[in-house]
Amino acid sequence: MQIHKLIICTLLLNCSQHSKDSFSNKHLEEVVIVNIDGLNREAISTLITEITECSPRVIGLNVILETLREKKIDLQLADAIKNAGNIVLVNSIENNKLISSHPDFSNAAVAQGLANYGYSDNGDLYYEAFESFEDKLLWSLPVVIVAQYNADIGLRVLNEFSPNKEYHIEMTWSKQDLEILNPEMIDCARVQNKIILLGDLGPTTDPEYIINSAAEKEYGTVVLANIIGQLLERK
Repeated sequence: MQIHKLIICTLLLNCSQHSKDSFSNKHLEEVVIVNIDGLNREAISTLITEITECSPRVIGLNVILETLREKKIDLQLADAIKNAGNIVLVNSIENNKLISSHPDFSNAAVAQGLANYGYSDNGDLYYEAFESFEDKLLWSLPVVIVAQYNADIGLRVLNEFSPNKEYHIEMTWSKQDLEILNPEMIDCARVQNKIILLGDLGPTTDPEYIINSAAEKEYGTVVLANIIGQLLERK
């Protein structure tokens, strides 16, 4: 990404406390989630190829492919990622270690971004747009996805957001609000020119993020979609 050359400008910004940032449903139709719960790597590669044929703007794969498994299938998946030309992979920092997909996959992707959202000291959901790690400034996954979708917004985030600052996540979009497709429901009219998020939405797994005072929980990919919605408001 050429935008990363401007990342130094964020180092000059002031880092402070929490920042709240609500948003509307204005960009709801620009984000589509595809549920990959239960899919193996072969099925994911086939799905990526099918979605790619429909010309989405960017695809975020909210799964870390940390190790290699079956050579033929891994090669098929890496080729699908490379041929798409617009896939952003997720990584994370755990126990002070950066956890990323295996280079066979990460080198095929256009970029990677951190899943660095969680709970603040007062229990609110927050994310960091950028995070310092081992003398590097790493972009969060939603920021990378939005920068791929709209470079102007990406530049604005670089100039207006501060590294290591907590930004409140306003959970405006519920799972019922979002366009959520199962793999067999892929239709070019529903994904063309959109932001596509591939992630696990059950039913074999449970949502893990508490999103309100009623202790209702939501899946990480839905949280990710809401962060993207907040960033898209910066058009």
